[in-house]
Amino acid sequence: MAIGCGTHNRGLAGCLDCRRVDSAYRRRRDRMISAGIWKHRVPADTVFAHVGELQAQGMSLAAIARAANIAPRTLWSAMHTPRLWLQGSTGHAILGVTPQPSLPAGFVHSVGATRRIRALVAIGYSLSGIARALNKWVQPVLDLAWAKRPTVTEDTHQLVADLYERLSDNPGTSVRARNTARRNGWVPPVAWDDNIDDPDAEPYEVGPAPDALVDDVAIDCALAGEQVHLSPLEEHHAVHVGHDRGMSITRISIRLGMSRDKVCRLAGTPLPGIYELVA
Repeated sequence: MAIGCGTHNRGLAGCLDCRRVDSAYRRRRDRMISAGIWKHRVPADTVFAHVGELQAQGMSLAAIARAANIAPRTLWSAMHTPRLWLQGSTGHAILGVTPQPSLPAGFVHSVGATRRIRALVAIGYSLSGIARALNKWVQPVLDLAWAKRPTVTEDTHQLVADLYERLSDNPGTSVRARNTARRNGWVPPVAWDDNIDDPDAEPYEVGPAPDALVDDVAIDCALAGEQVHLSPLEEHHAVHVGHDRGMSITRISIRLGMSRDKVCRLAGTPLPGIYELVA
């Protein structure tokens, strides 16, 4: 049977063949609508924009066609023929394709390594110290901490995981590292469970650690003689930092603008732990 004369619009005028094709199309459409499986046509611009996003993420037209289970020629024709709408089945099949980037052999996603490094920073380990412990240059560790590397080698991932296992239960001593984590919203190991490698996982809510309430930049400025307002906890830390730097009681007293008696008292009192701070 002929598929139409090529002149008429599916039998709205004219020949018997076109009317037959139109009647068959309408019967098929009505059956599919009744069954709930009819795919309405979709705007071509929407489909083309989605294809562009897939291509930007590394998928070729052939790969998109395979994922959509349509012929590559069909996709190529749709992309290169001016039109306002695409047939429903074709358009929905293309819109249903999601990016499928493939990782090179020996590489894994970096999300787990990034989270582990950030968690170690949050409990007091500096990025330079972490780099030394990993026997790595500092820059690659910085790139991981700031999520600039989407992938890492399996060996690097394992090195970071092993270091995390060793250090995650033993807080470091760097107040600066803790404050870096606080400013950037990096959470400590306690915020993660076994899902630390899951890109869709969210950290648990945890309260701030005592040192996360200390601004080490303000302490440095105060010890340099600048007029800076310090909280009671920061004053306590400032006295200990000054003492560790070899400053005399008198010099600390002058720089921080407090009495010698107060400096002596704070210097002789250990830094508050979590329980003293909460109490």
